[in-house]
Amino acid sequence: MSKTNNLLQWCKFQTKDYDNINVTNFTNSWRDGLAFCALLNNFFPDEINYSKLSSTNPDYNIELAFSVAEKHGIERLLDVEDMKYPERLSIITYISTIQPKLSKLTNKNENANIINQIPKFGVQNLKQKQEEIPKDTCRTCKKPIFKSQSAIESGLGDFHEERFVSYNCKKPL
Repeated sequence: MSKTNNLLQWCKFQTKDYDNINVTNFTNSWRDGLAFCALLNNFFPDEINYSKLSSTNPDYNIELAFSVAEKHGIERLLDVEDMKYPERLSIITYISTIQPKLSKLTNKNENANIINQIPKFGVQNLKQKQEEIPKDTCRTCKKPIFKSQSAIESGLGDFHEERFVSYNCKKPL
């Protein structure tokens, strides 16, 4: 698949859930500005109220999309007048410029979502979880150690996480 085709597929994916959008090319699909607005709304939902936009007001849609993009550090390579007769290579160039920047935002948002899904254990819960882990005592200092499953299976013995040094007494094992 060519780079241009990959870019078009990315645009289709980013705008697939929006009404009145059918990105099939890099010309007419972008003429009314709705595809640009949908693309940016996907990343900046608080800045574009997509449900209030209409294909009958393309100048407003285009200006809104390019202003939001510019606000987020994406250089304005096109303007409203350029979109009256959209040129394929101009739109490809613009989308090629914004795609990497928007994709970085996606990765940050995904990472934030993953972090937010990690349960927040209180100290009490954390202590309870530690008690559930198989433990034994260090051969040197005789204090409790927690065995990992891999240490148990590999027969490494009763060592602290810092292999070959006791966590408590710091003596070699």
